[in-house]
Amino acid sequence: MNKIIHITGDFSKLVSILKSTSLRLSYSRENFYSNGNSISNAVHPMVCFSEYNLKEIGSKKITYGNYGVGFSKDWARSKKIGPVLYG
Repeated sequence: MNKIIHITGDFSKLVSILKSTSLRLSYSRENFYSNGNSISNAVHPMVCFSEYNLKEIGSKKITYGNYGVGFSKDWARSKKIGPVLYG
């Protein structure tokens, strides 16, 4: 089964996620350029997920943190959660 994982660096944040049964949005600034000109400079609310292979995750160096909660991709699609696609 395909999984996505929300990773955090703080165990208390993981406990908070599990107790509240929700994820909190954070705001991320994104700048996009075309031919050296800024075409978008916006702040977007988002929750970040990774697609690490669960069999290999123990051997990966992950900079986001050491704690995570996983969800099936089917669950994510049912909640209209999808990847960010950059062009």
